[in-house]
Amino acid sequence: MQPPERGTTSAFLSVTTLFFAWGAITSLIDPLVAAVKGIFSLSDLMAQLSTSAFFIAYGLVSLPAAGLVRRMGPANAILTALGMMIIGCVTMLGAANLAIYALVLAGLFVLASGITILQVSANPLAAALGSPERSHLRLTLSQAFNSFGTFLGPILGAHLFLRGWRSSRAQPFPPRPARRRSRASIPPISGSAG
Repeated sequence: MQPPERGTTSAFLSVTTLFFAWGAITSLIDPLVAAVKGIFSLSDLMAQLSTSAFFIAYGLVSLPAAGLVRRMGPANAILTALGMMIIGCVTMLGAANLAIYALVLAGLFVLASGITILQVSANPLAAALGSPERSHLRLTLSQAFNSFGTFLGPILGAHLFLRGWRSSRAQPFPPRPARRRSRASIPPISGSAG
């Protein structure tokens, strides 16, 4: 077996970085919902439209993405996906500044569409960058970085989106006074042991 070429290794590392990035971005949707809810004063139902706009893109764009990858090739499809992701982020930023929630939803859809194309492109590319006998190892390693991104994403998102933000319903119930429990106040356990 020959050692991998330097270009193949760097290409694999670049693709694996993309796995990390899309894991982190995908997991940012939950902190984003909380931030959008506060920015636009939305109900819970309206705020969840953010999640819907994001994940509906996966279902709608997956099959067309496969055709795009076949026509353009994986590398060009990845560049297209990254461009779409940038456009989606810029759209959301502008929408937040203009206070147009529908534009935020459109930006989320474009962002998720880019991530979908990225996934459809990067999975076979990670498998193809090296010897066929070890393709499963490369794909598993790349997916591990996706999981790591999914782990770090919410931590980063909470810091970026929710720093200094307080919910208007921080304490939905009035605090109860602390009381000392006596044995008489412990509820009985029904049933018998034995």
